[in-house]
Amino acid sequence: MMKKLLAVVLALTLTLGMTTVAFAASKTEDIKIDDSTVYTYDSDSKTMEIAKKYEPGKTYYIPVWDQDDNYNGTNRNITSTSALSNYKLRRSIDEGAKIISGVDFVIKNVDKFDTASNNNNVSNNKAAFISITTKDVYSSDDIDVEMEIYVYGNSTYRVNGKDSETINFDKPFEYGSKDATNYISVSNSTPIVNFDDIDSDEIEIGFNEAKDDVRFVVNAKGQKELFLRYSNDDGSSIAAPIVDKYPEAALDFHLFEGNNKTFRRTGKLYIPASEIEVKDGKMGAPYLYEIVNGKLTEIKATYDSNAEEFVISTNKLGNYVVSDTKLKSTTEKDESSSKDETSSTTETTTTKPGTSTGNPDTGANDVVGVAVALAVVSLAAIGATSSFKKRTK
Repeated sequence: MMKKLLAVVLALTLTLGMTTVAFAASKTEDIKIDDSTVYTYDSDSKTMEIAKKYEPGKTYYIPVWDQDDNYNGTNRNITSTSALSNYKLRRSIDEGAKIISGVDFVIKNVDKFDTASNNNNVSNNKAAFISITTKDVYSSDDIDVEMEIYVYGNSTYRVNGKDSETINFDKPFEYGSKDATNYISVSNSTPIVNFDDIDSDEIEIGFNEAKDDVRFVVNAKGQKELFLRYSNDDGSSIAAPIVDKYPEAALDFHLFEGNNKTFRRTGKLYIPASEIEVKDGKMGAPYLYEIVNGKLTEIKATYDSNAEEFVISTNKLGNYVVSDTKLKSTTEKDESSSKDETSSTTETTTTKPGTSTGNPDTGANDVVGVAVALAVVSLAAIGATSSFKKRTK
């Protein structure tokens, strides 16, 4: 009886093992890397758009196709990174290393390529790319990147019909800039402002990305150029921890990003903020804080109830949050606030683009694990039954 049960368990294990082989995705043995055009990705339209300029903080894509002789030389799109598991990427950066964050294989959902020269059909709305991720380094000077990406495969795996391929990625990275006038509106595409040609002392600076009339009025005579990008993204690294800590509060963020935003003279920063109910139906000013090194600090500001906006006298544009409820600031340190700050800290595990934990494409690791677990449990049960019979004889 024990031999029969053991045979059944072993047969089940072998069957499940063979099933995982059937589930496994086929490996691509001949790939084509089309580095003639570099793309950026529009997630809304799922379109790969030709990169017309290169800016820090963005990701750029080089297409990778399945080029198999069985398909008469045509290129098929690759829909899984597991199909590229026998290929490796190495990078060598001669210049601009501070801006390169990562180089990896990735799969993107793509409906179309925004170029007539690429006539490859995208089946299943997926395609493979070499992604080049860059850091958002704030600089008013151009950053030249000179990098070689070395692509090679194991054993018989080919790249563009050869054992390996070297891609030269030599690009100038720069932010857009514009000249200041009496009134200037700064956008994220042109965050650098040059003040050389202004014809009046006092100017007004607005911000395109602001949902309300955020503006800064300052005497900019003799001012050197500044990096003045604005964001109200509550999911940014500056805002997200505060949102997590105060989930019940209505928060509006006004973030002046970068490390180059200090003026020679003090000006007035206007931040719109609606009145809130303060007591017994009476309306009053909401709460305003500056975010300094991740901490909330109270700042001196005047609230104009008629215009419903804060007026801050400052020469440096910082990071601000308006709240409809009172928040803990660094001026109110006590034991309870320290505990709150400690308990709000979380740890995040990040997976690189194009990598995975386990085997998400096939599920093979999970199936084998189940099979091994069943085998162990069954053998343990058989052993226990055998011991029980011996003791009861």
